[in-house]
Amino acid sequence: MKAMTINNVRPALAVEAGDEIWLTLMSNGRVVANVCGSHFSSIGDVLNCAFGLPRPEGLSQLTIRNRTQGWSSVRNIARCRRSA
Repeated sequence: MKAMTINNVRPALAVEAGDEIWLTLMSNGRVVANVCGSHFSSIGDVLNCAFGLPRPEGLSQLTIRNRTQGWSSVRNIARCRRSA
């Protein structure tokens, strides 16, 4: 029996130009921001958009969903007050 090799596995959180991406930012059980678009060409573009969203201090939950490829990811992010 021959071993099977799969070479076309996509990396986690892959984003290609034209993919429909949904971002939802929640804090204290409330939706703070919703963004939907297909103008992202990489996960870096998505994260730049996400971290540019206004959000309260403390812990928030960011959901990134790639509707085109059928995956989603939930991450907790914190915004801390900076001391002067």
